[in-house]
Amino acid sequence: MNIFSKKIKKYTLFSLLIFSIFAVLGVAFNWARPEDADLLFSQIEQEFSFIRDFNFIQTFLFIFVNNAFVITLAVFLGVLFAFIPLLFLAVNGFVLGLVGAYVYPILGLEGLILSLAPHGIFELTAFFIASGMGIYMGLLTISEIKEGRLSIKKVLKKIRRLKFPNKNIKDAYKVIFSVYLKIIIPLLFLAAVIEALLIFML
Repeated sequence: MNIFSKKIKKYTLFSLLIFSIFAVLGVAFNWARPEDADLLFSQIEQEFSFIRDFNFIQTFLFIFVNNAFVITLAVFLGVLFAFIPLLFLAVNGFVLGLVGAYVYPILGLEGLILSLAPHGIFELTAFFIASGMGIYMGLLTISEIKEGRLSIKKVLKKIRRLKFPNKNIKDAYKVIFSVYLKIIIPLLFLAAVIEALLIFML
């Protein structure tokens, strides 16, 4: 368990690094191509405009379920060579950088921090831990293939049947599932409550 925890910490920090790189790219994109950034921001805003008609409970449930769905995919589909968590890190990092840079002139630094930090601390922590676990599982799968204990064909076949590719991966997921229930889900719950409150206060 201690060895596993150290590995998860390492990949959690790696997730933070990947996210940060793409967040910087999002900021750079906003500065370099402001017209395209305007278009992307408008599309994002329009896509989620329906939330304005939600009450508090609906807003909370939407945020919680949406975040839980994304993070669940990052954790449990990480076994597919870490592609899903890496993709989510890249996309979410870029979008946060883009949106942050876009609203900064309007809100200022203090306003931007106040709008993101209260829920972002919990949400992003959960996201980085989940992505770290997903990346770990992807690398474990690759290691099992290299060692001859698995083949790509077998991995894909097992996943399609919603089965674990082998015992080593199954045992690792038992630990991951415990972290998922005890740490990630509570963090997402807190983040959703705070974000829903902020939406109604603004």
